[in-house]
Amino acid sequence: MPKLLVAQLVPRLRLTFDDHGTFYANNVRVNGILPQGELGWFLLGVLNAPISNTIFSWIGKPKANGYYEANKQFIAPLPIPRAGRRDRATLSALAHRLQQAHTARVALRGRLKERLDTTARADWPLERLLPGVRAVAAIEADAPATLPAGERKAWVDDQRRADEEAAIARLDALIRLDVALDVTLADGKLSLLIDEQAAARAFVGEEGPLVAAQWRAVALGFEPRGRGDAARLVKDLRRVAVVAEPAVRDQVLAIAGELGTLDGDLRADEAALHAITCRLFRLTPEELQMVEAGR
Repeated sequence: MPKLLVAQLVPRLRLTFDDHGTFYANNVRVNGILPQGELGWFLLGVLNAPISNTIFSWIGKPKANGYYEANKQFIAPLPIPRAGRRDRATLSALAHRLQQAHTARVALRGRLKERLDTTARADWPLERLLPGVRAVAAIEADAPATLPAGERKAWVDDQRRADEEAAIARLDALIRLDVALDVTLADGKLSLLIDEQAAARAFVGEEGPLVAAQWRAVALGFEPRGRGDAARLVKDLRRVAVVAEPAVRDQVLAIAGELGTLDGDLRADEAALHAITCRLFRLTPEELQMVEAGR
């Protein structure tokens, strides 16, 4: 039967529409919603909109690490706005397009991984990525002249460890559920942005576009879990391929370009879905501010 599917535990309310009735739902780890008539895509758009997630976060049952239970008692009370035929059609089309785009993005990331797996990758030193982490040689140069030779290495190791822990802590402070990651490459500087704030950077040469493609794949696939997120993100960012066979390099860059275009289309459609649902719910400026604060 055609049905909307939602995981039992979610960081935010997010559903998919099994419009052809392909999957079984066991009603434990994955719950199902049976839409009436032709309302499946419309309901998907409404329930995936930020306003529904805001209400869900008020009535849902909080679990560990920022997750919520998405069971019947927390979904059934969610309001569905009245909508005319034209608005239903518009919202349904947006929801359908968004689901197709998310599916395509998963496929593109898989194609990208296949090609990167054929290349040799190495770990970049942390000081190349994280501001505030000093190279070991720089720390050694700053060591007190009065420090006994036997204690010098331990002092340097402690300083380096403190640099790394502080940098990871700063990164952790930027990460939250549903965080927006972006990657830019300009004037030889590769940057990772978290909610438009600079989080990591590397200065690159000819290898820049290839590494940028890998960072974008990491950014698109990153999903916070609430513990060790910064360390996991840095581990993925620093392990990169800087050279590749010409054919592989060309394919990696082409797929990364497709991902970038698709991501832009996703953001535009998500913004349109947000706008139309806010209009259908007839939010006041104060209510809209509450929804925006939770996005």
